[in-house]
Amino acid sequence: MQTVAAKVADKSSGLVLKVTEITEKKRARDPMIEHLPEEDLIILLRNQNDILGAALFDIQALAGMIEAQTYGAVSEGPAPERAPTRTDAAVVEQFLNAFLFEMDQVLVGFSRAKNICGFEARMAMTGPRALGLALEDEPYQLFELTLDLGHGAKTGRLTLIFPLSISEEAEPEVVVEQENWSVGLAQAVGGARTELDVVLHRLMLPLSDMSKLHVGQEITLPMSAVGELEVIDTKGRTVAKGGLGQLNGMKAVRISGRGSVSSPQTVSSQDMLLAQAEDDGSSPPSMSELLDSLPEVPKTA
Repeated sequence: MQTVAAKVADKSSGLVLKVTEITEKKRARDPMIEHLPEEDLIILLRNQNDILGAALFDIQALAGMIEAQTYGAVSEGPAPERAPTRTDAAVVEQFLNAFLFEMDQVLVGFSRAKNICGFEARMAMTGPRALGLALEDEPYQLFELTLDLGHGAKTGRLTLIFPLSISEEAEPEVVVEQENWSVGLAQAVGGARTELDVVLHRLMLPLSDMSKLHVGQEITLPMSAVGELEVIDTKGRTVAKGGLGQLNGMKAVRISGRGSVSSPQTVSSQDMLLAQAEDDGSSPPSMSELLDSLPEVPKTA
């Protein structure tokens, strides 16, 4: 907490802040509320599960933070006692939310500290009694931070209140057998998403021809292209080869394995169409006609 508080204070307002002492306590709600100072600024905290906590700033901490933001420096000596205002709450809210966020990042993975994670400032309370009405009747964990503001110009206090119930819930013991772990890992890897591209054909063009390409232009491809597909990964490496076919009325690729350049079924279909064109003297089929005549790819279990 010491490092996080100093870092956030410097970043938010240029305030030189040092946490000189941290006191931790555990209290039931009602006794805790009875001992909270009436003159402190109380800000209600809430996490994404609507669980409530609180942050309290004494007048010296408030004065130091307000002076740092307003004048760029903390004046020497204690500030006069006064009642906190909603304007005070607005001034320290940025520091408080940034401090809570940075604490979340530091405590990621610490299950015993999850009761103090995920909170943010919600609203200022009118006093301890109002806070007691808002909080659930359960045990709470208090962190009281003594603050040195502006190289000793002022000494203030920040109190953080979090419910203990989140961290003290019994967590089930997890026993992982090697076999189950291996199966789980295989399932996780097997279910991972990956992206593959299919290359129908590769050709070389002069730069002059490349510069003349336009939307809608047709590029002539060899008839053998549909039987010599390459399946490539995101790094451009060829991971499989195969041929083009159909499945349920849609274009599909049948993998023929590594090193195989064509699918027998697809090639035989091409040969049939080309041979038919030679027999009856007609012109060879167009690429669109060839694609429409692709064979059905067998379904696999």
